Amino acid sequence: MIAALDARAVADVEIACQLIREARDAGADGIKIIRRTSASPAAEAGRFGAPDGAFRAPLHDPQVSIDAFVRLLEGATDVTILVAPYDVDAARQLMHARFGGWKIDPPMLTHLPLLEELVRDGRPIVAGVAGCTRTELDEAAACLPAKSVLVHTLPAQNGADVLDIAHLVALRRYGHPIGYADGSADISAALIAVALGASLVEKPFILNHVEGPARDTGLTAPAFRAFVEQVRRLEDVLTGGGTRDPLPEELDLIEQDRVSIVASRSIPRGTTLSRDMLAFKAPGSGLSPRFLPVIEGQRTLYDIPEGAFLTFGVIEL
Repeated sequence: MIAALDARAVADVEIACQLIREARDAGADGIKIIRRTSASPAAEAGRFGAPDGAFRAPLHDPQVSIDAFVRLLEGATDVTILVAPYDVDAARQLMHARFGGWKIDPPMLTHLPLLEELVRDGRPIVAGVAGCTRTELDEAAACLPAKSVLVHTLPAQNGADVLDIAHLVALRRYGHPIGYADGSADISAALIAVALGASLVEKPFILNHVEGPARDTGLTAPAFRAFVEQVRRLEDVLTGGGTRDPLPEELDLIEQDRVSIVASRSIPRGTTLSRDMLAFKAPGSGLSPRFLPVIEGQRTLYDIPEGAFLTFGVIEL
């Protein structure tokens, strides 16, 4: 579970530290932080078929100094930090810092020099996939290490259509783990993605809905924690460990149609039970037919009338 911090929030180190702590405590496994410099990606356009000028200059969001940014990264504990650089200089400035891995946001997926720089660094890579052609994606995937995660990314602010989400399944053909990301506070699309096999989910994370960037689209700590719990329960179900206890109303309904073991004829006390003495009828208020192997060959403790339901109380075990 990746909590994505808005680049503008990270401009304030104190707020950024608070966001990291709250996201970690809410169950985030990783924190994505964007890093830009004044360098223009347009001057470094790669060979993935993008025309000149396709990479616009980064937004001039306020940026903390590189030293303060490194202290922010290295001060984070018990959570993996993923840095999303938006140009080669931003990546190179952080090569010496201690953090978990790199996130390639979708606009940077066709930036070959940046990809090559991150691959050479050797840290894990999570690559966002959106807005690129099949050829561009083929070439980018070929550059990435085998364990890099390909993240199907949707810009949706209010959820996504299930058909859009289902495209993440096609990413499996590249042999990489797959993930899902969107910019919405709605969690239904992400849960569908998990059910379809996403091993990583990225959602925007905010302090509150009153102030700050992305206040209308991000998840606060309580909402993120609830989302993590739902994902974990879903994963438990998908791996076969999530068998649900039946509800009382389900038991009442199913008992009416289930059958029980009954005496097919009158059975005297002390009789050794055999299959021909037994029959089955509803409701399921007696012994289930699955107990036949247990009671066959056992003696009765009482006289049992024809049609009576058998229970363990009338059988010598």
